[in-house]
Amino acid sequence: MTEVEFKTELLQKAFVVKLPNELGETEAKALDLEMKAWLLKPVDLFVFDFSQVETIDGSVFRAFAMFRKTLKKHEKNVVAIKMSKKIKLSLMNSGMLDVFNPIDHLKSS
Repeated sequence: MTEVEFKTELLQKAFVVKLPNELGETEAKALDLEMKAWLLKPVDLFVFDFSQVETIDGSVFRAFAMFRKTLKKHEKNVVAIKMSKKIKLSLMNSGMLDVFNPIDHLKSS
């Protein structure tokens, strides 16, 4: 099993996670572990950068849904940026688009 590494960046008001080109079962397991640590970050906004994502399957949906649910409890938000039309369509067809909360771009403030 290959180790999955997520590139992250802590900005003033946001924690940005650059996702790999494939989101499948291996990445889902890695996300479950990483997200627990990310919840401790002192920010109110988590940003998932989908610019490299080419494929996504249902195995990652649970991790993202649970993360979003936990964030809501703590009055924090999550958004997805740079999501391709193909990925958006796939998420829409599976009823998961709202979990990812895609936006066109991150406004700097």
